Formats: sequence, C-alpha cells, structure tokens
Amino acid sequence: MRRCLVPVGVWRIAASGEYDLRFGDLTFHEIRERADSGWFAVVPTGCTEQQGPHLLVDFDTWFAEAVCLAAAERAAKQHDANGLVLPAMPFGPTPEHRNYGSGYIHIPQELHQDLVGAVLGSLSEQGFERIIVWRGCGQHTLSDIVERFNRAHIGQARAYLPDMP
Repeated sequence: MRRCLVPVGVWRIAASGEYDLRFGDLTFHEIRERADSGWFAVVPTGCTEQQGPHLLVDFDTWFAEAVCLAAAERAAKQHDANGLVLPAMPFGPTPEHRNYGSGYIHIPQELHQDLVGAVLGSLSEQGFERIIVWRGCGQHTLSDIVERFNRAHIGQARAYLPDMP
C-alpha cells in the first residue's frame, strides 16, 4: 500500500490504483509512463508564515496541495484529463511577515522565481507538455517566469498560471 497523506476521498482512489495523483508516491518509471501518456503536471506553491493565532504556519502549503489534489481528482473523473501533483513548495516570498518576529520562512522573490523556473524546466525535460503552477499565496508573483518558460519551450511544453481567485 502506498504512503499517502491526503484527504480520505483522494486516498481511497490512490490506494485502489485507479488514480495515482501524487508525484512523490510514484517510481520514476511510473512518472515516465504518465508523462508519455500526456498527463499534465501541477506545481502547487505554498508558504510558511503566520496565519494568526488560529492556524498553523504551514496552512498555505497544506491547502495549496489539497486543492490541487482535489482538482486533479475531479479532472480525471469528470473530464478524463489526468494530472500528477508535485509536493507543494513550502517556502516563498513573505517579507510582510517579518514584523511578527517568528513563524515564517522568507525567500527573496528572485530566488522563488528561479526555483519555480527550475521545476518547470525539470518537468519539461521529463516529458510533461502541460504544467499548471498553482499559487497558494497572494505574494507569489510568477507571471514573468511562466512567460519566460513558455517562450523558451515553444512546441515542447507550456506552463499555465491561473488567476488568483
């Protein structure tokens, strides 16, 4: 049985073998098969930052991954579109949280963009032609890096950056 820390509904599907949605729960052969079969990849970006006294500091990261897994499950069931969800990136630019004194991990915007760009390039090298970047935090300014990736990978891969709700 596969290790999986996702909501029960998604776990039952992954455990049954019908859908394996988590990149980290697969072998490299299984990932290659999915890329070769036209699956899309989803890159959730989260944050580690204070959320007030009522939530844990990794809420944005957990929530981004949970939303992406639920969306991939729905895409597979309702639209026969298969997606593979990467582990959520837990750190991002959070300069506004420095005033709280603790409970955050801040990385500079340029480093965050470079990291997302490297992930996109790596997924493209593995054969993923469609990649969705899901921002789990409002401070993730990633349109420039997605546009740069798309210009550099015309005819090979395309990244999508949905608008923030």
